[in-house]
Amino acid sequence: MRHPLICALLFCLSSTALQAQPNFPYTPFLDSDYEIGATYKLFGDDVILRAGPMRSSSNLGVYPVGTEVNILAKSEENYYLYGVYSNWYKVEIDGNEGYIVGAFLALEELDGENGEKILINYELIQDVEEPIPYMIVIRILAGDAYTEWNYKMPNANYYGAKVSGNKGFSAIDHIISLEFSAESCGATGGEMHILIKDGTVVDQLSTFYVSDAGVFSYEETAIFPSDAGGMKEIIIYREITEELNEKNIYEISGKKSLLKWENNKLIPIGY
Repeated sequence: MRHPLICALLFCLSSTALQAQPNFPYTPFLDSDYEIGATYKLFGDDVILRAGPMRSSSNLGVYPVGTEVNILAKSEENYYLYGVYSNWYKVEIDGNEGYIVGAFLALEELDGENGEKILINYELIQDVEEPIPYMIVIRILAGDAYTEWNYKMPNANYYGAKVSGNKGFSAIDHIISLEFSAESCGATGGEMHILIKDGTVVDQLSTFYVSDAGVFSYEETAIFPSDAGGMKEIIIYREITEELNEKNIYEISGKKSLLKWENNKLIPIGY
């Protein structure tokens, strides 16, 4: 669920972090290396295990999304994928040793409420003139199938994801919350909440905030049914703006919506 004021604020950010071609992973909350000895899930589907760290090396097997991969060593060779340069890694898959590109590995793995596996990766959006051309990609695995959802990041300071239950809102199964920190004055921080039903993203709800040196602030809050002060099967959503006028008086304005589930989406109701 998008709001016009959010869209106007999301891109009031510094672009200094984008001057150099990033490596993968390239956000501050992650190191640029996958941990040697650790186990990850494949984010890519039909990924080829190679005999050496190059595409011309022989094919040792093809593996689906969600396959467990043990990291053995990092190669000096890299490969341009998803808009970034990613190193090849020597790995072990089902007892077979070979090489894959690191960008094919999931950077985060979460468990859904109904046994789904939630894998998260991200990439650089190509050929666009935008301050923050990053895309988070979420794949939700249920059995042998998966659904995919993409979200354009409001800033480059992605902190991580978490999964919660439906918070008393029975129209959905669970919520994936993507957290962003405001790394500078005037930048957007907060969370984007992804609403999941039957292994598929059905809607989204932001609780973002932005503040600029005491002159302007904007904040969104969402109270779910199981939260303190919550209402049965209703999400209470507030948007508050505070702005210093020319007389040095703060003007405060806001909007409150009661959101219910209807026709497979959140809609405001009267009260």
